[in-house]
Amino acid sequence: MFERVSMDNRRADLTPLIAIAPIYRDHSFFSWRRVFYNPFTGWILSSVALLTILVLFVQWTMQVIESNSIKEQQYIQAQIDAQKQIEDRNLRIQKLVSLETSGIVRSVRVGAAISNILDTASGPRREYLARVIPEALKIGIAFSIPPSGIVGMSVYESDYGTSTLATQYQNYLGMKAFPSRWDGAVAEQMPTVDLGKHVHANFRAYTDLASCILGFAEFLRETGRYDAAFHTTTGIDFVTILHKQGYCPDHDYVQHVSEIIARHNLAALDPLARELTIESSCPDYKPEDGTLHQLVLHEVKLETLNP
Repeated sequence: MFERVSMDNRRADLTPLIAIAPIYRDHSFFSWRRVFYNPFTGWILSSVALLTILVLFVQWTMQVIESNSIKEQQYIQAQIDAQKQIEDRNLRIQKLVSLETSGIVRSVRVGAAISNILDTASGPRREYLARVIPEALKIGIAFSIPPSGIVGMSVYESDYGTSTLATQYQNYLGMKAFPSRWDGAVAEQMPTVDLGKHVHANFRAYTDLASCILGFAEFLRETGRYDAAFHTTTGIDFVTILHKQGYCPDHDYVQHVSEIIARHNLAALDPLARELTIESSCPDYKPEDGTLHQLVLHEVKLETLNP
């Protein structure tokens, strides 16, 4: 029996500690060999290793298949896009060829029709019609508005471009400047007549005739109140719808504009606008910019109509 005397003269039995000391000195007792040399444990570890390798191989295979699938889809899409570009190019070529063969005849017909309209006026009135008709045709085609209605309204509102609002502020269509819909230049407190009463109101100010007519068409489109006026076939129908929707409160507004349309045979502009559609005349037309492609301008040759 092993004993040890402590500092306070008490004895302690060390026999249990001496007995297990050899076990701690024998490192092989806790050696991993006892685990790895076990056949069952080795089979489990081998199985886990093989399963891990198999999972990694399956993942790699799936990634390869997915990558190939994406590349194949990209290749197919590229082929579709290339074919579409070829078809678009061929369509543009066909339209250009069609323009080459029909452009001269069409230009002569358009020029003759507009010349007949100009012959109904003389002096400053003829000059104003020669200025406004090209712009009305362009905007009429771009926004599906009968150009005769645009010309008739501008003549009535501006008195052939001679009103103060037209000469000083380039507003040829009597568009008022409502703060909720207009943040541009303003002609303030201009005299006008509403329902037979002389009043003053703020009107829009533009830089030129073209921007005024474009602003007129954009105003009609943006408000949504005049949607029924678009795609009408005659200027009188167009003006009638605008009047019913409150564009002008005067009860005889449609009558006055209709007389101007009849006086200058402006109704002849409407079928011309339907012929000069964007789809048949201009493959590169961009409706968002509100202008016509130069090809249409060249075809119609409107610049030769100025007296």
